[in-house]
Amino acid sequence: MPVDLQEILKHHQASLLAHRDLARSVFANAEAKGDATESEWLRVIDEFLPNRYQCSAAFVLDSNGDVSEFIDVVIHDRHFCPLLFEQGGQTSVPAESVYVALETKQQIDKGNIEYASGKGASVRRPHRTNKPIQHARRTYDPPPLSPPPPPSLLPFISS
Repeated sequence: MPVDLQEILKHHQASLLAHRDLARSVFANAEAKGDATESEWLRVIDEFLPNRYQCSAAFVLDSNGDVSEFIDVVIHDRHFCPLLFEQGGQTSVPAESVYVALETKQQIDKGNIEYASGKGASVRRPHRTNKPIQHARRTYDPPPLSPPPPPSLLPFISS
């Protein structure tokens, strides 16, 4: 019997919408609603990613100590670039490991787009480095740097 991929994806969508609706009914505070929805997006995206990648709410930092604004959803490489720092719920990942940066919002409007664009600029700003890899008594050329996330970081709507 063939697998119905559309039904599987509908199930995931229904689960996500149910969590969103629960957060909306339980929390009166907009920030609490946003945090609940953001954590659900992190969970859903993380479930779909190959194990090499990780989805975190994080700051992006570079070798010069420059740090981005806090980003709701960062998809980063944990194979070549593990988490740099995680303490008390605050996560920092190296700029070199970032593939995607998303801002989650309950609604889309001009203010949220401008806000998300500013956060996107803070992720593109950090310096990125690249060094040879030492492994098993050999030196390998450094992997190519991934480009910074695209300049138009639009809000990821979760309403």
